Amino acid sequence: RSRYRYSSVALQWTKVWLYAVLFTLLASVLDPGSVGRKDWTKALFPALNRFYWYFTAYLGCFTIAPIIRKAMRQMTLRQASVCTATLILIFSMLSNTLGGDSFYVDVGKGTLWLVVMYAVGAYFGQFQPHARIPKGVLWALAVVSMLVMAGLQPVSERLGFDYLSTDPRNNSIQTVVMAIVMLMLFSRMEIRWGKK
Repeated sequence: RSRYRYSSVALQWTKVWLYAVLFTLLASVLDPGSVGRKDWTKALFPALNRFYWYFTAYLGCFTIAPIIRKAMRQMTLRQASVCTATLILIFSMLSNTLGGDSFYVDVGKGTLWLVVMYAVGAYFGQFQPHARIPKGVLWALAVVSMLVMAGLQPVSERLGFDYLSTDPRNNSIQTVVMAIVMLMLFSRMEIRWGKK
């Protein structure tokens, strides 16, 4: 629900650029000869060269975010639920099980995946489907999802399924389920001290 500001993305871009240039400069001073022309090109154009993959993905997502927000406001709860479930099914479950990165989600490190996650977050922000779930149930879901995640490794090794392993892919269904459970849980927490 925050305002869409181009100035905020410009400020973030400036920070990323400064960090990239400063760290490259530091590396070239501390270890002369270790930094080449390619490294400087990456540092000078960090968003175009995936120097910091999240920021590169964020730039793409930032441009599409207003469309997603407007679409979520226009949909009914049923339409948004089907849309969100379909996004998760296609870009998490199917993308990982059809033999590699079928939908070019880049194991959860690309613009497309960030757009999908933004849409999921917009769904929860707009419709609050978890608002009526008791906190105790949310805590139980968190514990169960952690136990399932921990138990997937030995099961997958025994069955020979790489997909079920606790891998580092950001778009694996285990990671998505854990993220959704944590979102539901933490959005219901009331912090009575400190700043907002």
